[in-house]
Amino acid sequence: MVYSGGNRAVRRARVYRSVAEKRRIVELTLLPGASVSHVAQAEGVNSHQVFDWRRAYRNGERAAMYSLIGSAKLSGLDPELYPRTVLAQIADHPVNRIGDLLPWNLTATLQPAAQAA
Repeated sequence: MVYSGGNRAVRRARVYRSVAEKRRIVELTLLPGASVSHVAQAEGVNSHQVFDWRRAYRNGERAAMYSLIGSAKLSGLDPELYPRTVLAQIADHPVNRIGDLLPWNLTATLQPAAQAA
């Protein structure tokens, strides 16, 4: 709430931000020398909210990587080779064929973990 003049409080409308906008703000705070509070103030966001978004951003990245490694292990692939292969190919891979990069679709292409040892 914002107090204007006298004792009457004026409530601001809640601003809903898209995931892309939250990510953009978080990535601004991750730049070298960036201050979370300065970025938050410049974007009109509470700094506590930005800290929450940063935590979710970092946890989400870790969860995605753990998911890739876990899927590789379940498919019998080398848990180091599979994520490396996917990350190397995903930028140039057609979106409509993203399923080709799933572990069960790459088992014939990649050497299974059992054969690697």
